[in-house]
Amino acid sequence: MESEHPNSLQTDKPLEAELFQTSGYFPQITDVVWLNLPPIVRVLLSTDGTVTKSLEAYFWEPIHVDCQLQALVPSHPNLPVTANEKLWKREVALTGARTQVTYATASSLVRVACLPEDVKQALECGELGIGGVIRQLGLETYRKIVAVGQSPQNTSTPKHVWRAYNLFYEGQALMHITETFDLMQFTR
Repeated sequence: MESEHPNSLQTDKPLEAELFQTSGYFPQITDVVWLNLPPIVRVLLSTDGTVTKSLEAYFWEPIHVDCQLQALVPSHPNLPVTANEKLWKREVALTGARTQVTYATASSLVRVACLPEDVKQALECGELGIGGVIRQLGLETYRKIVAVGQSPQNTSTPKHVWRAYNLFYEGQALMHITETFDLMQFTR
């Protein structure tokens, strides 16, 4: 008698769901046609690593984090906060130092009150991405991808793909980050 392993892949699910489930992720996937994407973009959408370092390795040029916006904002449904807790909204562009090409943008909501002081200071300078600050300070964090999508939706030729994830530190959701990748830059 043959027994089926409880973690074996099921053929009635789309391959995308299988790939995420076998790697421990269960994000909401919105109309992404994974096989139409360049392999590096599939990596960027599914990894829980630092995007800036991946872009530097792939395009073989330093990536600058160009801070576009930093402002305090009221609470937001993507990040659970306590009563009257303000969030810090941060928008950056990840741009090649030599080519001046913007490969990705990121929008972050940060629980300022939960930040260690050295992280707060490093982010306020705006010279590093969040991943770079975490790496530089040696913080132990966990990233949970919560959604992956594309724009425009419902097309086999999207212009952008994106992923959203929550970054946890010391057991609390500290940040909600959405990274958007310009597909034209990955197919040239």
